[in-house]
Amino acid sequence: MKARLLVCLMLFSLLGCYFIPIARNWPLSNQQFSVGNDAFIFRDVVLNGTTLPGSWNIKGFVRNSTEQDWRRIQFDIQLYDQNGNALKDYIDRDITFTEYLFTKRDENSFTTNYFKFLPRPNPIRAISYEITYKGSQSGKEIFVMVKPSESREPMFEDQAIRIRFTLSETQIGLRLQNKMTSPIKIDWNTVSYVDITGLAHSVMHTGVRYIERDRPQVATIIPPEAMIEDAIVPSDHISYTPGSGGGWSSRPLFPALAETDLYIGKTFSVFMPLELEGSVKNYSFTFRIERETASVQ
Repeated sequence: MKARLLVCLMLFSLLGCYFIPIARNWPLSNQQFSVGNDAFIFRDVVLNGTTLPGSWNIKGFVRNSTEQDWRRIQFDIQLYDQNGNALKDYIDRDITFTEYLFTKRDENSFTTNYFKFLPRPNPIRAISYEITYKGSQSGKEIFVMVKPSESREPMFEDQAIRIRFTLSETQIGLRLQNKMTSPIKIDWNTVSYVDITGLAHSVMHTGVRYIERDRPQVATIIPPEAMIEDAIVPSDHISYTPGSGGGWSSRPLFPALAETDLYIGKTFSVFMPLELEGSVKNYSFTFRIERETASVQ
């Protein structure tokens, strides 16, 4: 009997269900976070435990409804129980995510870092959240597209596709529209991120579990005139640290970017072969890091 009880407790702890509901995908409320007379709007926010057993993250969409272009902004999320008590003492690390080049009226998908819940005597039957942010006064870098065509905006369009990129601390988001009357196929196993040193990295995209980052990925089909939103992360940027204070993490694409001129003038790219009407077209989207001369928020 004692052995069975011990096994049950170990399973509950492993699954992260020791003191929270069994549901692994827990919807949270939409929120509007005020910034002066404007706001950031958060929607479809989910406490997600489906990707990595025993760990959680928070996913959703954030819209910049302010009148400002943010070069770098970090959001911090605090969770509360049904009685309004902060859960920070029962979470093993801060919950954050960072957006770069977050221009006004843009809406981006976001994913926080992974975290674990620590034992707590009373079960949690409801969770709410609060968001704060750290300003981006020192974020003065911009990312200028130089290939396939030059643009001050991180976007490209031709007769087949329209694509826009968003850069966060650890991943590159993309919104890709199929302009054709036939489907487009993305073989993620052929997509790569080329860093500022010219080193190519295989990538994983949204929906792939970290623990499966090195396995073959299923292709994505974009129907005619349809659009997808996704994000890529260099697979070798993902690492796992064992122990109670460990867990999964992803190192930044550009460490300490806002504090140094080390990367100014450097380029990086996303190599993305797309299958169009039965043949593969190799797209290479190249960006140059520049110093913004105008004042920023």
